[in-house]
Amino acid sequence: MIDFSSNEAASLVKLAARGAGYPWGVAEESAYASRWFANQEIDGLSLFAALFSWSDGHAAADLSIRCEGDNWSGQSGQLCSLLTGCAVNDFADLLDSGRTLVLEHVVCAAVLLPFLVQVSSELQKSVEVRWGVEWLVCDAAKPEAITSSEHAREELSSHHTSITLSISCSGSITESGKTWSLKSSPRVSSDVSVVQTLRQFAHRTYAPATEQSRLSGAGAGTSDND
Repeated sequence: MIDFSSNEAASLVKLAARGAGYPWGVAEESAYASRWFANQEIDGLSLFAALFSWSDGHAAADLSIRCEGDNWSGQSGQLCSLLTGCAVNDFADLLDSGRTLVLEHVVCAAVLLPFLVQVSSELQKSVEVRWGVEWLVCDAAKPEAITSSEHAREELSSHHTSITLSISCSGSITESGKTWSLKSSPRVSSDVSVVQTLRQFAHRTYAPATEQSRLSGAGAGTSDND
């Protein structure tokens, strides 16, 4: 395992997002999400490594979102959770009007969560999510912003393939559930292979060394006369 501060992890995720082809604005949002995961003791690095590895095999057009009424799907047949989270945030008024969005085949769906907490904060309403028999509620008005069914946290945070879920502000969920506690001093730990994957994406953003950069940078240049 490799240990990072939440800021170090966010910087790595942001560069990896750029290396995977996401625009700067989306990369900035991924850094925000990474810090949120650190507070929730979720391995966000693993989520982003899986998501970027998946998206890297698709053209930009394949990652676009197709909206048919309240049903959202991806041009590739799957939805990128990072892009979808940004889009849900941008179109929060749809939820505010009482509509239920159905997001079909979302890859690494846990990446949606920090964006849904943002939506809850913006609308000052709880945001409810259902998939299969599982459910969770995002409520930014509470210090511990998420309550869920018993197995939802484990299932979402470990589920790197795609699932279909519905999102609403309808207030229909009445089940009692488990509150997701916060960490007081967030640190991030992840497997070496996960960190290596993210570093490989981040490396794509680095400019290759040139003779001029070697001469003008730190060090001895082409001579080493002491």
